[in-house]
Amino acid sequence: MTSHETTVDGIPMRWEEAGEGRPVVLVHGIPTSPALWRHVVPRLAGVRALAWEMVGYGESIPAGRGRDISVGRQADHLVAWLRELGVEDPIVVGHDLGGGVAQIAAARNPGLFSGIVLINAIGYDSWPVPPVKVLAALGSLVQRLPAGAVARLVQGIIVAGHDDAARRAESAEIHAAPYRHGDPAAFVRQVRSLNVHDTPRRPRRPSAPRPPGPRRLGRRRPVPDGRVRGALRHRPGHRSATHRGRQALHARGPPRGDRRRGQRAGGLGLSQAPGPPGCSRNAAAKRAPTSIRGAPSRRGVITSPVAWSACSV
Repeated sequence: MTSHETTVDGIPMRWEEAGEGRPVVLVHGIPTSPALWRHVVPRLAGVRALAWEMVGYGESIPAGRGRDISVGRQADHLVAWLRELGVEDPIVVGHDLGGGVAQIAAARNPGLFSGIVLINAIGYDSWPVPPVKVLAALGSLVQRLPAGAVARLVQGIIVAGHDDAARRAESAEIHAAPYRHGDPAAFVRQVRSLNVHDTPRRPRRPSAPRPPGPRRLGRRRPVPDGRVRGALRHRPGHRSATHRGRQALHARGPPRGDRRRGQRAGGLGLSQAPGPPGCSRNAAAKRAPTSIRGAPSRRGVITSPVAWSACSV
């Protein structure tokens, strides 16, 4: 690839170019440069490959000082550069941030591209990734680091994306060079320029309406209204059936104060008065619906007034 440079709207812009034919524009991501495509372009036959360099990245780092280098603004730079060169109906290939730049440019300029290829591209509100957010938050500290330390930080990011040892070492050295020999604070400017609002948020699916049905009590199954009314009827000689019944229906036990008093009496605070004639406590527990059965204890099942009432209903 051969290097080219031109001035667009007062901004110097660089790109690497090779081949002839249908134009294919390649846009890199962070923290790379057109060198990202050095092994891809030779494989593109019969096309005019143009690897554009985003403003404030690679050798164009000086052009980004004091300028907006957000993804949304990079899309405007890309469109202005294409019009300056007179490139028509290109296919744009975007990686990482470059994919976001391509999407925004296409949305703002319908019909500008004849095709779009996205490779691990940003989109919606799923970016920046957590490590980049941390670097942006610690930007004041990172930009005070020596150039060598920032370069090693960039190398660590590049190394994590390769599975080939030889290619990993080559890429780390190439992409870290602008930060080692140039402006180490450029990396901080890049991460701080990332604005998730440049890409539209993922639309939410409308929630399905809840089907009509009986009111649910806690997390239990709904109990038929007739059974609840019958179970909660007041029985002479029993404690407050309505209050205790609500606790049993929710299967959450009585309040703390009543629970302590019940434990001193040898139970869980639920009435253990004898039930109606011919109805034992075990029978009441079996006949009572599951939702209103007494709470389990170490001594077995202790039925509540609701269980007694359900036994005789």
